[in-house]
Amino acid sequence: MSKKPQRTLTTWIAGIIMTVTLVSNIVLFFFVYKDVKEQVRSNIADKTLTTLLAVAPQIDLEKFKNLVANCDQKDPYYEELRQYFAKVRNSGRFKYLYTVSLSAKGQLIYVVDGGDPKEKGFSKLCDITTADEQPGYDKISKNLKPLVESSSSAKWGHMLTVYYPLVDKTGNLVALLGADHEMSLVMKAISDRSHFFGFLIFVITLLGMTATILSTVVIRRTEQHRLETHENLVKSYKELDESQRALRASEETKRVLLNSATESILLMDVEGKIQDSNTAMAGQWGLEPHEIKGKTLFELSGEEARELMVRRKDVVDRRRIEHFERDDGNKHLTYSLYPVGEETYVTSVAVFSQDISWRRKLENALRESEERFRSAFENAAVGIALSDLDGVLIKVNRSFCEMLEISEGQAIGLSLEAITYEEDRDKDKALKDRLMAGEIAYYHVEKRYNGTSGKTVWGILSASAVHDERGIPIYAIGMIQDITQRKLMEYELKLAKMDAESAQEKAEYLARTDFLTGLLNRRAFMERLDSEISRAAREGRPIGIILTDIDHFKRVNDTWGHEAGDRVLKNFSDALERNCRKYDFVGRHGGEEFIICLPESSKEQTTQIAERIRAFVQDMETSLGEEKAALKITASFGATILYPKRGDSADSAIIRADHALYDAKTSGRNRVRSKELETREDIDGLEI
Repeated sequence: MSKKPQRTLTTWIAGIIMTVTLVSNIVLFFFVYKDVKEQVRSNIADKTLTTLLAVAPQIDLEKFKNLVANCDQKDPYYEELRQYFAKVRNSGRFKYLYTVSLSAKGQLIYVVDGGDPKEKGFSKLCDITTADEQPGYDKISKNLKPLVESSSSAKWGHMLTVYYPLVDKTGNLVALLGADHEMSLVMKAISDRSHFFGFLIFVITLLGMTATILSTVVIRRTEQHRLETHENLVKSYKELDESQRALRASEETKRVLLNSATESILLMDVEGKIQDSNTAMAGQWGLEPHEIKGKTLFELSGEEARELMVRRKDVVDRRRIEHFERDDGNKHLTYSLYPVGEETYVTSVAVFSQDISWRRKLENALRESEERFRSAFENAAVGIALSDLDGVLIKVNRSFCEMLEISEGQAIGLSLEAITYEEDRDKDKALKDRLMAGEIAYYHVEKRYNGTSGKTVWGILSASAVHDERGIPIYAIGMIQDITQRKLMEYELKLAKMDAESAQEKAEYLARTDFLTGLLNRRAFMERLDSEISRAAREGRPIGIILTDIDHFKRVNDTWGHEAGDRVLKNFSDALERNCRKYDFVGRHGGEEFIICLPESSKEQTTQIAERIRAFVQDMETSLGEEKAALKITASFGATILYPKRGDSADSAIIRADHALYDAKTSGRNRVRSKELETREDIDGLEI
């Protein structure tokens, strides 16, 4: 073979390696970081909208309209709503949280601002808005849907604004609830991260070029060796045959070592349908990744596909990791199957496969050539360790030392038990005893190691025994693949899922609960009442409804302040729940008015419970602080019975209870009155 074809072959192979390096870098940059900014913006917008959905039901639109009409900053509801906005703004880490509405003159004005009045940019009640909010108001007034907008200016920087419409019962737009996020720091962090990965891509490219140069040198030396062997062919056929065998063995060893770090990966659903794979895995069946995607394991040929189908069922049914090996005479492959999904069920199965032919050949090379073994041993990409029959390390490679962050001198003489995580020692010892006893030829196990810096290293250990010519084991060889990063990623994904579920539960609770008393809010109470009416209609049972109002509550606020009023409301709501039965439920109907549902209750039972609560409230005291006298209150009660079987409705029953409450108020307060569904006129307008 002439030198010109040698150089041509070398150039082609070097070009291929360089092309693969550049393409991998381009894929890394464009497919991993292309949409980072948009994803971050979308996540922040979704979380902000969830918060606004929880805030909107807490706004009393009638009181809000009075604020817009009167522009009175001394209105108690203005300060109450401003403080609530400030609390939500701080917990949500918003730059601004505010409401805007149209004044009587048709101007867009600020109503409530959740910022500190001393802060720059704070907007007072009825301040005319800037031009920034007008386009958002115009857009939402057309379709009454939430709106997300981005803006950038020298004054405010990068801002993300989410608008949510506040609509009254008639479907008219009352105001906009707006939240602004400061995005400058977020965008800077993303930019800094992109710079970091740009540097990473540069490093990968540099490594690829280095690999190209080294590959060129290795290939040229190999080709030179082949040329010398060919020139000596005329000397001796026997020498030629031996040289060719040595050359093939040398080339195979090099090829296996170069490809040992390549892992084949496949993801399939619980039925065995392939969802995704990499080029190495698809190549095992002579296909490209896009050709294998969507196929089932039944459609693929070979023992590997059938074995994967059987192991897949064990992984799904028993939620355990499965390992097995296949040897078709050309390749020796190891497969690891991992369950993917929730704690209670499996949604997918991940398969990781490696060609470990070089490991088997390495064991044979140990007995044939110490020099070849030393080269493969030292340059392997996975950790390799030799231990004597007592479990003491006698030789380790560079990857093993890097994995445990120790030097070779520190490792030699250590026992396997000392570097094995305490909880994994018994299992590891039992497997090694079986290996040395000849019960098994090798074993694979996932275990943990103790690093010298105190960190825990996860690895997949493949262990086998080396025997002498008499079949007696002389030492054990272990190969460890470091999977610490994979384990950390699984843990981080689990934490992220827990955080998302916690946020969802909190949002649902806030949407259904009155923030001051902890009772059901009006909407949640009516939803539960509708369910109770459906059940009572099926069983033919009545429902007791009590509407109650604190007497002279305005005096409490005017005399003692809103903080005292809040204490009275909380104490009163606790008294209602304490004096009801365990299956009754209470809700805040609005202001100082509360409503109680008494399932399966007659008129007498409903009246008795109302009277019991009235007497309890009359005798209780509300503490206003150590230096103030306790406050006593009374309450009036209106009771009625809701008859679902007779076509009675929740709205009709609440109206009757309200009339009875009005009767209790006008007849002196601190008493119970009831009103029954008695005449045809009483049920006019009911849904029958």
